[in-house]
Amino acid sequence: MSIIVPVSLVVGFKFFNSSMNSVVVAESVVLEPVVWSRERPCRDAVFAGDSELQLSFRDEELAFEVLLYAREYHVRYFKFGPTVFIGLTNITASVTEGFVQSLLINFSDVYAASDALFFWTNPDKGTSGELSNLTLNELGDGFKRSWLLGGTTKAFMSLQRLGCPDRVSFGEECVEYHFNSLYNYTHEVSMFFEVVYFNGTAYKKVVQPVSLVLFPDPNVGFDTAEEIHVGESKIGYLDDLDNQDFYKIWLEEAQKINITLTFDIPNNFDLCVFDSGDLENPIAVSPYNYGEPESLVLEVASPCLLYIKTVPNGGAGGYVLNVEPA
Repeated sequence: MSIIVPVSLVVGFKFFNSSMNSVVVAESVVLEPVVWSRERPCRDAVFAGDSELQLSFRDEELAFEVLLYAREYHVRYFKFGPTVFIGLTNITASVTEGFVQSLLINFSDVYAASDALFFWTNPDKGTSGELSNLTLNELGDGFKRSWLLGGTTKAFMSLQRLGCPDRVSFGEECVEYHFNSLYNYTHEVSMFFEVVYFNGTAYKKVVQPVSLVLFPDPNVGFDTAEEIHVGESKIGYLDDLDNQDFYKIWLEEAQKINITLTFDIPNNFDLCVFDSGDLENPIAVSPYNYGEPESLVLEVASPCLLYIKTVPNGGAGGYVLNVEPA
């Protein structure tokens, strides 16, 4: 799904390089916003599961791709609170005709202590980002961080073309965002990625909005169990403080399912399943397979509500809970 906005209704972003001021965008396409949510760990961790998010847009004129990753969680580095590193690994754009004019990356956040770091190729400063057929729109204007901007805009980078390229890219862990917020804070960062290109006739713009959300662990008991369905996966985190997560699932008569719990070695997590009529005694417990994924196959005789409990039995980190037909 996308929204096409005529130029008369577009509120344009201010381009800072003088060569960009003459560009008139004839049409803007705003893609459907993407929300990427993750549970907050309570201890230092490297995220598991869907640690990467790939976004792509293609039509007959443009191919536009963005790759994000969730890397690490540290509880001790910043005086403001724990931090999570969300990074932009790569952003590329290519056209079938004409050229790519510019790329824009923007971060917005109401939390005062969060921050973003941008990297680009500069051997003298030891930075690692790689620009291909792009250059900054003058360092003073094309690249800014929160302490220079004020307000909710944390950072942006405005990049313009070198020559008339049919493909541009910015990559190699080029952007890193630090959430730096407290354990019990639901933290949302709004981002957008924008490409302007010339198709041989007119300039067009495509914008991909993204929301990155960190949330406190909500499913810590039977009464707050998160619903899961057959054919669905859930991602969570366990350690000796955050030591239980609960899920609930409704099964029909004679329905048979396979529940699997996967995690990174050397962690060891276990599964318990409870019937809603007896929350004291589990009806099934996963076998003790240290360092291996856990699995339970269940079949019910009549419709019922079951609760799935995940617990740590050594280690700390992320996991993926999956329920499939058996």
